[in-house]
Amino acid sequence: GVVSFILCIVVFFILFYIDDSVKSSKDLANATEITTLGYLPLLNSSLLQLQQLWIDKSPESINYKNLLRDIRFEINAEMNGLKVLLISSIKNREGKTIFALSLAYAYSIINKKVLLIDGNFTNPELTKIAAPTCYLEDYLNNKTSIGQIKTDEIVNVLGNHGTDVSLLEIKNQTVITEKMTELKALY
Repeated sequence: GVVSFILCIVVFFILFYIDDSVKSSKDLANATEITTLGYLPLLNSSLLQLQQLWIDKSPESINYKNLLRDIRFEINAEMNGLKVLLISSIKNREGKTIFALSLAYAYSIINKKVLLIDGNFTNPELTKIAAPTCYLEDYLNNKTSIGQIKTDEIVNVLGNHGTDVSLLEIKNQTVITEKMTELKALY
């Protein structure tokens, strides 16, 4: 029995030693040698109403809000006054849309003007969820003015029509830069 116990301990130690999986944001930072801003847990689907999430007092929503506040604080520290934040991933269904909406709402709660731009032209999930009245393609082609984009909503969303195009296929770089500068001045 003692030999079996010692053998099990040795096997567990070897497995622990050779295990290189990432289990926390600290592990990720150590493995990639890149600063991680934090992490968010997977939410119960019933908590995906953002305004309700901030009112809810359940331990799950309180934990999510606190972690989101930490990430908001870290982003502010890293951005040094810059206004544009890109949320991206190479895989589908990783929570980019919910994270973007949650973060935008977290900024709006501290009285920041927030504009979310759905840049996913092949699968515009943010546009589907937010159902905006203004679209990026229309704004770049002067069919929508900046005054039409700004609403009294908590978070303003500039959607896209979901066509398979890139920004440079819609307008040239000069126009895109001018339009984004115009938006940065307002938000």
